[in-house]
Amino acid sequence: MGKLLVAAVKRCEATSPDIAEAFAACYGLQVARRLGYSSIRVESDAANVVQATKEACNGVAPIHLIFDDIRDVSFCFGRFSSQLRILELLFSRVITLPDNLDNS
Repeated sequence: MGKLLVAAVKRCEATSPDIAEAFAACYGLQVARRLGYSSIRVESDAANVVQATKEACNGVAPIHLIFDDIRDVSFCFGRFSSQLRILELLFSRVITLPDNLDNS
């Protein structure tokens, strides 16, 4: 596991926990891109969000638009990974820089 480098908060209009998780992951990627990170890992307890970062999830539901944004932003990074992490806190998500990756 890497170390926590940045924390950010943004209010969003989410109609479900899945949409809130997807918005959080997307926002975290946008913040990391603005701060110039080239290698990141997204950890989430939402399996559908992690899966959407790994492969295309086609659909017409609003959450699929967020998944598309997540994938679009993830291509901005030289190294990007995501993993499912079962956390004790209900709405925890973390963006970390893996220990074995440098930000060059």
